[in-house]
This record gives sequence, structure tokens and C-alpha cells, in this order.
Amino acid sequence: MAKQSGGRKSLKRIELLDAAEELLIKKGIQSVTVEEIVREAGASKATFYKHFTDKKDIVTHVVERVFHISLSKIENTLQEAKASELTQEMFLDVFDLKHYEQLFQSDFLKELNSIYPDLVRQYNDWVMTKRLPLFRELMRMAKIDGIIRIDIDPDVLIHYTFSVRKAIKELFINQPEVMDQYDLKEFSEQFFDIYLNGILEK
Repeated sequence: MAKQSGGRKSLKRIELLDAAEELLIKKGIQSVTVEEIVREAGASKATFYKHFTDKKDIVTHVVERVFHISLSKIENTLQEAKASELTQEMFLDVFDLKHYEQLFQSDFLKELNSIYPDLVRQYNDWVMTKRLPLFRELMRMAKIDGIIRIDIDPDVLIHYTFSVRKAIKELFINQPEVMDQYDLKEFSEQFFDIYLNGILEK
């Protein structure tokens, strides 16, 4: 019976996180209340406070979950590549911006910087300590398997990739009118084409 109870608690926690993520993306951090989250999840406030201390705590867990989803994508790609070989499609899929479309099109990321800057710093720390080592391994494999040019320093490519991704994210956050000109999928595909082939005619 204890295991079933634990399972129900775990399920309710996931439902609260799902509800919070949906509302945060739809309405932004400032507008969302704990009451709305529990109503969306079909839970009580007592249940909410069994799992989270306050709104910031659940926002932190939402951000952490989004990060770990992207981290798992790299980990799964590396595992698959080690089992067979790294393909160009697998390599590029790691950088595909469509996975972040909802976040880019919401006020969530904008408000995160202004309301919880400490959480942004924590996220950046996760990137440097957890994601960066995996990126290094991915770039090393890409070089060995002939995906990237042999004369390119993987560390230079990593810094270039991180800088471009950051610039694209800031573009969509700070200049929402860009979204009126480009579909994110189209923008993403053009980015990959430039990333892979450069801008010069062959």
C-alpha cells in the first residue's frame, strides 16, 4: 500500500508540474498564481505545499525539468551513436530549435531574467557543468565520424554554437516582431543549413 501511495504522490507532483509549465508558457510568471496551478492540476493547495514550498519553487522545478529534457536528448544521442555511429541527422537534431518553440514564443523566458535572476544563473551553471561536457563528447565523436571537418577545433565550435544559440534565443525574446516574419521551423532549418554549409557558393 505504501508503494501505491508513493506512486500517487509522484503522479500528482508530475500533474502539478505539467499544469505549471502550461500556465507559465501561456501567461508568464507574473500572472500565474498557485491557485491557478492547483485548479489546472485538479489538486488542492495542501497537496501543492506537500511538494513545493511556493511559486518560485515550482518554477525552479519546471526550469530544471526543461533543462533535463534537453540534456537527455544529448545523452540519448551519444548512447545511440556509441551503439552504432553518429549520423549527420542525429548530430543536427540536438540543435533543433523547434524543441523550444513554445518557450521562445512565450513571456516565460523574458520574465525569468527579471523576476528570478538567481534561477537564470543556476540554469547557466547547469549548462556549464552538465551540458558542456556532453557537447564536448558529441563534438569529439562528430569529428571522428566525419560529420565535422577534421581541421576544426571542437572547443571553438562549441563556443560558436553556444554563442549563436544564445543570440537566436535573445532575438526571439527581445524582438518578438521577428516571429511575425519567420516561422520558427523555417528559421531553424535555415540556421542549420548555414551552420552546416556556410554562406559561400560551392
